[in-house]
Amino acid sequence: MKFDTSKYTVLYAQENKCTSNICKEYLEEKFEKVYITDDGREALEFYKNKKVDIIILDDNISHFNGFEIASKVRQQDINIKIILLISFLDEKILFEAVELCPLEYIHKPIEKIKLAEVLHKIICELEKKHQTNNYFYLPEDYIWEKTKKILIYDSNAITLTKNETLLMEFLCSEKERVFSSQEIMEFFWENDGNNDLTFDALRGLIKRIRKKLPPNSIINIVNRGYYLKSER
Repeated sequence: MKFDTSKYTVLYAQENKCTSNICKEYLEEKFEKVYITDDGREALEFYKNKKVDIIILDDNISHFNGFEIASKVRQQDINIKIILLISFLDEKILFEAVELCPLEYIHKPIEKIKLAEVLHKIICELEKKHQTNNYFYLPEDYIWEKTKKILIYDSNAITLTKNETLLMEFLCSEKERVFSSQEIMEFFWENDGNNDLTFDALRGLIKRIRKKLPPNSIINIVNRGYYLKSER
């Protein structure tokens, strides 16, 4: 499966500048931005100051080796994707690698085919995470797509009014959180400029959108507010 990799940013810390330039050309073909360095301290500065999605680290660079950098990064972020480039694999390295999981490793010298395979695996994981975060799954296979702000059932978009779309956007912003009527109205005031929305109008809006959703999708908690059921 092909993905749009151009939106991702890579930090590449490599010992050999010649090899680094070869790989840099390959990475720049695939990714929007590639930060490259042969210095461990500079690699950490890139990580701290730039938005990086994937980190590729050589096991033998100046000041901090790849394992040391990965360890420092893992203290800040347990999810960022890390690839270690290693000269050999022994029990000590395996133990260190387990401590730094999740990560991938590639034996040196680097082969572009192997690098492409590992990067494809990582991109698949990133895309899956992005897609999961972008959808709110309701009962009976209804789906709210957050980015496009559309309600989907059976691969078809369900027509919503402007106010119904705003209500779905707000209720889907946090899974199964109870939103008070006041919070919902304030969201409308801030995003629609409609200061005339009343409690009665809100109740009418909820009644209308319930007809477009599976039964019992919007739950009313007495004296607290409303929440939207999530299936995942």
